[in-house]
Amino acid sequence: MAPNKLLAKLGSRLQKPDGLVIIEKERVEEILKDLSVSSLHGIGPKLEEALKAIGISTCGQLGKVHVSFLKKRFGVIGERLHEMGLGLDDSPVVPFDEEEDAKSISHSVTLEEDTLDSNLLRKVLLQLSERVSRRMRKDGFYGRRVVLTVRYSDFYTFSKQKTLSRWINSGNEIFREAFEIFESISHPKPIRLLGVGVSLLKKEWCQLDLFEKKDKKERMLKTMDLVNERFGDWTLTWAGLY
Repeated sequence: MAPNKLLAKLGSRLQKPDGLVIIEKERVEEILKDLSVSSLHGIGPKLEEALKAIGISTCGQLGKVHVSFLKKRFGVIGERLHEMGLGLDDSPVVPFDEEEDAKSISHSVTLEEDTLDSNLLRKVLLQLSERVSRRMRKDGFYGRRVVLTVRYSDFYTFSKQKTLSRWINSGNEIFREAFEIFESISHPKPIRLLGVGVSLLKKEWCQLDLFEKKDKKERMLKTMDLVNERFGDWTLTWAGLY
């Protein structure tokens, strides 16, 4: 039990599997002061290592670092890291049966090695686009905005998006837009993480391209989904992955 979701998740980790932990608002600073940053949900081994490299190993230390420094070092997640160090989290608790339709669907992956290999990065973007598209079709969504997220080797992270005039849910179409965004950026450092997302979502009744051969394409995509669900991911996929 705690004032917010971040601290509640922390409490659930402190006395596994069956211990009851109550984190009172007045004791948050005391509890976080000497607690390792890795105890916070959302800080994995690589991010923990990056924080330790700049002298931050406890939540107390993280909360004291100025937001501007964290944003410069880690990009858009810097502000969130500062809030986590202070035990702040304003995300709402939503009952399972009251969750709204997704506002966006996305997938990201941390690469095994930081790289600027264009062929490898192109393949990763196509895989991510296909994963996003399969989730969209499963839930009956089309989208009109493609979002690319990039994190470099120094953990600087940013997103860039493109809004389309048409509705899409094909992995190939999502990939083409994501790759166009990717190529429009001058990448100064090796890339650690890539993410692809689609937002501005609507259900299947949305207006589609009047001149598009919808039925044929829809049948093809649904067939690919059925084959991959039965025999495993990438059993049937676009030739660009190979």
